[in-house]
Amino acid sequence: MKIQALVVSGVLLGAFAGILSAAPLVGTFNIGGVITVTANDQLFESNFSIANQAVITGGASAPTGSFAGLAGTDVHITDLDRVLQPVDTLFPELDFISFLAAPSLSHLNLNFINLGLFGSAQCFAPPAAGQLCTPSVPGGSPFSFINTSANTSTASWAMRGVSADHLSVWRGVFTSQFTTPYQSVLGSFIGNGSVTSSYSASFIVVPNESVPEPNTTVLLGGGLILLALGLRRLKSVA
Repeated sequence: MKIQALVVSGVLLGAFAGILSAAPLVGTFNIGGVITVTANDQLFESNFSIANQAVITGGASAPTGSFAGLAGTDVHITDLDRVLQPVDTLFPELDFISFLAAPSLSHLNLNFINLGLFGSAQCFAPPAAGQLCTPSVPGGSPFSFINTSANTSTASWAMRGVSADHLSVWRGVFTSQFTTPYQSVLGSFIGNGSVTSSYSASFIVVPNESVPEPNTTVLLGGGLILLALGLRRLKSVA
């Protein structure tokens, strides 16, 4: 019986040692790539088709923390479907970003796409600097358009999620820049049914505060081991 109890203890200790050895992802990284937004039935009620590979950028935006040393390497990004990944609604986790040069890093899972920040009143006004627009569509649009001048504009959208091991949480902001006002971008989208653009994106990854601290995990593991030993002893007495 003692040998069996030791075996149970060893298995449980090994499992919890694995938990304790896992470290949360922490740090920042930027990527650049190409995105195509395709219409379903309504203006920008759309699917995101992000080029499967994007490049982690370096220079002044060199990655930090868990991602240090990955500048110039590729990440894999999963396309999004408006039905399966709706805006402003928590949805089942999607395996969103993986690091091709560092396969041991936990993947980043997506579970929320933020609603755009602005209203729709200026979406089709005559172009002018400083105008703001979030298209009005059923379910809401994720895009925040800004006319940076009468002839240039940006579109931004934000997302968040958790790492695949749930030890970290992340937030990301994507931005595309256009050499036309956003009214032209929206007009092109309506006419062609899609818009393709380059983008840059910035990510911040921090520990997940909802995960128990290591000391808590140690106590929990110890308690389960004692419980297993106690059950073994009860069986031996019976």
